[in-house]
Amino acid sequence: MSDLTEYAKLVCVNTGSQANKGFQAVIRLPIYKDLPCEWDYINYYCGLGNFECGVSTANRAEFKQKGELKWHWFTNTPDGQSSGDTLFADGTTIPICLERDANDQVVFQVFGATVYTSLKTFKEYNSQDNPARLILAASQSSPITDPLLPWRIRQFQVVASSMKYKDSSGVWQDMVDASKVTLDHWPKGITSPPPIDYRINVQHLYDARMNAILLF
Repeated sequence: MSDLTEYAKLVCVNTGSQANKGFQAVIRLPIYKDLPCEWDYINYYCGLGNFECGVSTANRAEFKQKGELKWHWFTNTPDGQSSGDTLFADGTTIPICLERDANDQVVFQVFGATVYTSLKTFKEYNSQDNPARLILAASQSSPITDPLLPWRIRQFQVVASSMKYKDSSGVWQDMVDASKVTLDHWPKGITSPPPIDYRINVQHLYDARMNAILLF
């Protein structure tokens, strides 16, 4: 994703330290979403450096099953992109985990099963720009204009629970710091029409749980 070339809205849970070695969460997909135009998409993913792995839906043929848009897991890494064949329905609860393992390779797990292992060690990729994080994002396929076209993607509540980050010592810690949760909207430098951002609820962050909704 790019903050200059995409029309997007994001929730960022950022550990703030490049020394951290992973992030995991249990994602409960929204029970309803609307992506009206081709190439609109929604991604919920863990990030580590230049590795981004999670679950996604988009208004494209590969996500459609009996006329409904489903979800699948994806990886976007320096090794390339991949995705799972299994399609998930709205409302499904999906545990995801992205981490540097004991060999310093980057591993992505879905439902506890490893679906991706990096070809090299994390350090060999020189991929230390972005700390371990969780991103909830929606991107609209509209052209970048000033003013921007009206926002049209909608989604009911997505819940991220059991949020944990792997610290520099390799110990998993609960993510309970509300100051690490921020909102953003792209592209930078152009006023965004409503809804400007996701609406989030961090009332239960003490229990490593939050939710977000995107409606207009």
